[in-house]
Amino acid sequence: VDIFKQAGVECKRAYGSNGEALGEAATVDNVANLHNQKLRIQAKSRKRIAGFMKVPEGADATILKEDRGVPIIIMNLPDFIHLAKRLALGSPDSPPLDAQPDSFE
Repeated sequence: VDIFKQAGVECKRAYGSNGEALGEAATVDNVANLHNQKLRIQAKSRKRIAGFMKVPEGADATILKEDRGVPIIIMNLPDFIHLAKRLALGSPDSPPLDAQPDSFE
């Protein structure tokens, strides 16, 4: 939630990590508003994330897929927010993802 807010994006945390408090499914932890598009988020926090799931240096995202499953994408959150803003504003002249700061600290 804090990273979204620091980037100027409205985001709300569901009380008790229960999305029903925000009128969403119980599995929703946060709801962000990206240019009037609702993004329902389930947040997962672990002491350590498996190396193969991390975005490697030089890449913008990692795609994971299980056999006969739907692929999912993993991106660094600041990169995702920057990309979403660029797409919403239709600004092809925005700097590339790697020109953005790694965090919003």
